[in-house]
Amino acid sequence: MGTLSRRVIETIMAGLLAGPFVFGGDVSVSTGKVVMKTTVDGKGVRIDFLSWDTEGSSQTRLNLLREGAVSAFQVKTGGKWRDGGPFVADGSTADGVVSLRAAGKTELLWTSRTNGAGMTWTLKNVGKGGVIEAVRVTLPFNPCMAATTILPARWTPPDGFALPAVLSAADFGQLLVRQSGGSAATGRFTGSRPKRLIDVSFEIPTPAVGETVSLDFSPWHLPAPRGIDDATWQIARRGWWNLYEPCVFGEGLACFPTAEKAPAGILSNNPISDPVSCLYAFIADHALLAPELAPGISAETTLRHSVEWWLDRRTDPSGAVVGYAEIKDMLDAPCSIIVAAWACVEISGNLDWAGSRVPLLEKIADYLAARDVDGDGIVESPKSGNANALRNPLRGATAWDTVNSGHKELYINALCYRAFCCLADLEKRLDRKEKAKRYGDLADRLRKAFFLTFHSPATGLLSWWISADGQRHDYWAPGILGLPVAYGLVPRKEAEKLLTLVHDKVKATGFVRLELGLPCVLEPIRRADYLIGLGPEFGCPKRDDGSDAFRHYLNGGCLVSDQIHWLNAHYRLERTEEVAPQLAAMLRRQAKPVFPNGGSFQNGIVNQQPKGAEFFDWDGNTCGYEGHLVYSFFFLQAVLTQRPEYLRRILHPLPDAPSQD
Repeated sequence: MGTLSRRVIETIMAGLLAGPFVFGGDVSVSTGKVVMKTTVDGKGVRIDFLSWDTEGSSQTRLNLLREGAVSAFQVKTGGKWRDGGPFVADGSTADGVVSLRAAGKTELLWTSRTNGAGMTWTLKNVGKGGVIEAVRVTLPFNPCMAATTILPARWTPPDGFALPAVLSAADFGQLLVRQSGGSAATGRFTGSRPKRLIDVSFEIPTPAVGETVSLDFSPWHLPAPRGIDDATWQIARRGWWNLYEPCVFGEGLACFPTAEKAPAGILSNNPISDPVSCLYAFIADHALLAPELAPGISAETTLRHSVEWWLDRRTDPSGAVVGYAEIKDMLDAPCSIIVAAWACVEISGNLDWAGSRVPLLEKIADYLAARDVDGDGIVESPKSGNANALRNPLRGATAWDTVNSGHKELYINALCYRAFCCLADLEKRLDRKEKAKRYGDLADRLRKAFFLTFHSPATGLLSWWISADGQRHDYWAPGILGLPVAYGLVPRKEAEKLLTLVHDKVKATGFVRLELGLPCVLEPIRRADYLIGLGPEFGCPKRDDGSDAFRHYLNGGCLVSDQIHWLNAHYRLERTEEVAPQLAAMLRRQAKPVFPNGGSFQNGIVNQQPKGAEFFDWDGNTCGYEGHLVYSFFFLQAVLTQRPEYLRRILHPLPDAPSQD
């Protein structure tokens, strides 16, 4: 396997062509198109409307800029930025071209126009002086329309970036921004969560007299990875970028006011949401599978920029890593940072960077190892997992932060195993043989204890967690159960039985909405095992059996994020065709055009429960709050990982990883 089967591709395309897709009463189809409307008057140059579409749907009808806001045009004089309006001598918008001349000694010609499929800004110095030092244009994007972000060649904290860069609007497409002529232009990425602001600024130094500098914004398609045919990749690529949403530099990004403000460029839930380290292992997988995003732009750049911030600013002297806000007891956080750091080296080959970072990575790994408090090889969470132990404002043991898991926790230990394997691999590359053996031995010890500890004879499942009081907490959670199977922690025969049990359970529930992904749990989570103090819209039940809040949020809602673990479990066991209908259904949904208040697996940055499309109930109604949650797009990795060579790419430090053959 490796590309989708021809039958699957035909099924997906048939669904897409069944339209037409109607918005506003008619159909508008454009491919690789940028639409821009500008105004020039005494107040300066303004871009009133900006949109683009790189996949041939109807997105260019929708303005990506904030309603009532227009772009800011500024000039720099005397080392200070000033409103550009008073410097405008004249201009016009004829034929979509805006020209202006700045008053004063320096005479500049500024042109902003659509250019075939793209957009070009030019600045020419036709004067004799040097009054105006630079021009800045700020694009005020609307987070409610789309999570729009920037992926540059390099980040310059606290809020800057260097070109080239990809300007990416979720499900609208990507523009590759490149400069020609003049001194290097720079950018700023700023915003606000409470005010719902995302601003992308470009600062262009004035060129020498008689010279011109240009910024070109060209539609960009991520090339198909090696061995993946174009038809398959075209289905997946629109959403592939939706996982990369580094944050703005601004206010209100953390849920807790005491949390340190992150610089721009830290990988987050969305550009105006929280940086969360707990899931970096799977963001790292995304980077490993398609590392080169565009000429001069690597996914590793933003991943490494983010990992360095967590290591330098969000790691405790004990080795504990903050999960998000100021929470230091989520053990998937230190595991994920180790895996992500390994991935940076795997992509870049930079052993100097690895050598400089490995002492702190060892401290993090030793912190995890020390959490094996009873010496059985299993890492124990600081959370007890005991009934009724989790009450608001506390949060759970992992990124599944409304679930009262803890103590011997399956998900944490699966990630710990991978983290130990990755660190052992780094140590081996650095020729640190004793350290490589230490972390390899920790991984091997955990692996040997894993199935014996978590296998539940009473249910045939793996216990999600065994609380400190010795009670087993068994839930039908496809993604949670799939992760250790994908990592090879379950003996083959038992892994086969486990997947079959879950498939049979799905059939027994009557769930049929495969395009949403499977529910995160197939039976209600009991009240005693959930975060007490939230409302039912967050899955918190009033009934002891959990049934009154079931099918919402993490209490049995369709959480798109964890589908990749379920799919990879099948690929590990060569049961690819068994999940082909689910993947095809999800791809078909993702490939359709996205309109306001709809969307594939996102509907803009909503920030209001239950309107966010990162969770769905079993009828397809939204029951999330973020709207755009980057983890919803992990499942697209399956387009690659169904091929053994790509599954091996992310798992190869693990013993018995899938063969490349």
